[in-house]
Amino acid sequence: MEPRHRVVILGGGFGGLYAAKALKHAPVQVTLLDRRNFHLFQPLLYQVATGSLSPGEIASPLRAVFRGQKNTQVLLGEAVDLDAAGHRVLLADGSVEYDSLIVATGSGDFYFGHDEWKEFAPGLKSIEEATSIRHKILYAFEAAEREHDPEKRREWLTFVLAGGGATGVELAGALGEIAHDTLRRDFRSIDPRDAVIYLVEGGPRVLPTYPPDLSAKAEASLVRLGVTIRTNTFVTGVDAAGVTVKTQAGTERILARTVIWSAEAMGTPERKLLTRIILPAALPYVFSGVRVTLPVALITAFTAEMIAGGGGVGSALMFAQRFFQTPIVFVYILVMLMTGFVLDRLMLWARRRLLPWQDEMQEV
Repeated sequence: MEPRHRVVILGGGFGGLYAAKALKHAPVQVTLLDRRNFHLFQPLLYQVATGSLSPGEIASPLRAVFRGQKNTQVLLGEAVDLDAAGHRVLLADGSVEYDSLIVATGSGDFYFGHDEWKEFAPGLKSIEEATSIRHKILYAFEAAEREHDPEKRREWLTFVLAGGGATGVELAGALGEIAHDTLRRDFRSIDPRDAVIYLVEGGPRVLPTYPPDLSAKAEASLVRLGVTIRTNTFVTGVDAAGVTVKTQAGTERILARTVIWSAEAMGTPERKLLTRIILPAALPYVFSGVRVTLPVALITAFTAEMIAGGGGVGSALMFAQRFFQTPIVFVYILVMLMTGFVLDRLMLWARRRLLPWQDEMQEV
């Protein structure tokens, strides 16, 4: 009996999860590799960060998810490099061989070239970051309760959220509810309703990827919760004492002991491993039976951004524009992707119409 085609999936997020599920009945051996042994439901991380949910309520063990999928194995490990010629994923403590590779490692925080800000403005991409932020938020109120200096107390009760996307809006709203409802009767020296919550956004409105009417409704809701929205405002510095922002009127300093990064996201370090092999591999098409596929590194980086990055076409275009800085290359790769997708769908439709028995055999 011939060995099964080996498919290795990097990442147990949404992209990796749905890729593995889609291969449930395929005649392949799937290996799902992640540095964590659980799937994290990231859209609810902000509720862990604000104390509404516990970490266990938004994490599911990957082995339990795939318990009934016999062709899938879950491995715990961290990818550190990629041997494209040898078809191996190099781990910190070994390697895994593959015939096909799917990279769905999601995204991380992007500090616009200022990674030193991360120490003072944590992002919200993991359970550890969510629990750390929860500690920072609750400790800020506790420290303010003990502080006698009005200026320092004001600093403890000032919160800055850098980035007015979905994460920033959700966090700002949850912080407003904490200050104006959850904690309002729990302190004696301070009134939590005195907390100042800044939502800083470089664009002209919050939720810039959403329709303008939804952005306006979200902004109105945040204002009712006591959030101060600062649009057309860019963060230019972050330190232990607060943030420096740039507006049309000039530079301004906001003193705050709690700063949370909710701005731009970028690909994880694993995806940077693909830069060495994407362009050389992007020239020829690879034919597999009657189906047409693009080179695995290119198509999986693209689809991982669309699926795990929350995106659709707009997210994918932004990914491609960041990934391929040269406009000509960007257009070339984009045309290849669209052409490959259309051909792939046409070939799949033709196969199902002309060779329906193949699908029936795969289901057995």
